[in-house]
Amino acid sequence: MKRLINRFCLGMLVLLATQACKESEIATAVNDGVAPGPVTGLTVTNLSGAATIKYILPSDPDVLYVKAVYKTK
Repeated sequence: MKRLINRFCLGMLVLLATQACKESEIATAVNDGVAPGPVTGLTVTNLSGAATIKYILPSDPDVLYVKAVYKTK
């Protein structure tokens, strides 16, 4: 029984190692040299100790993220 458990653990280890080593392709960044447009449709809903921010991304394919800057009192 102990031998069976050891073989099972070894098999799982090999399976995990082979799955972890696969290369995954991340979406390629499009860089046309022009900054993407600003976000539009900005709405802010103030909540107790939080806020919900909704916006519409520009249709530029090179938008990777949106950065929000805020100040606290």
